[in-house]
Amino acid sequence: LDPVSVLTNSMAWHVYFCARQYDEALRIILGVMEVDPAFGPAHFRLGISWEQKGEYQKAIDTSVRGRIAEGESPEKANRDVADLRAALSSGGPRGYWQRKLEVLLRDRKPDDRGGFVPMARCYMHLGKREEALQTLEKGYQMRDFRLILWLPAYEEFDPLRSDPRFQKILHGLGIS
Repeated sequence: LDPVSVLTNSMAWHVYFCARQYDEALRIILGVMEVDPAFGPAHFRLGISWEQKGEYQKAIDTSVRGRIAEGESPEKANRDVADLRAALSSGGPRGYWQRKLEVLLRDRKPDDRGGFVPMARCYMHLGKREEALQTLEKGYQMRDFRLILWLPAYEEFDPLRSDPRFQKILHGLGIS
């Protein structure tokens, strides 16, 4: 890989993440952050890496840095994640995922065609399999293109892989 191409290395992160080589994915995305700390997609990917490793405080910190890199004031960025920090502090990982879901649902507009995968991940972390499936089915109906990127990748969806409804989504996306 070109050691200074943030785009190439950021995409390599996705390959390693999908292969569930999380440590290698993390190493690559941290390298991207060294080369260009303002590269927006790197913050998103680093946050996902931290979540996957159960490092929720690091995921929150990464979110704040990403928002600041995209031009938000540090005060607003920190204020917006204060509830997430509090939820993690008081409720542990479950509190984190519950609050994250609440924010996703609160900020959602009725005509949004994306965001279904993050909501479904939250539901899975909360043990709400049926809600996760319904959310993914809605995403498929709304033609959320992110489904094809993330359904094969997230291990949170492993318990759904044998479900006929999940298989139908994968088949409809052409990835079963």
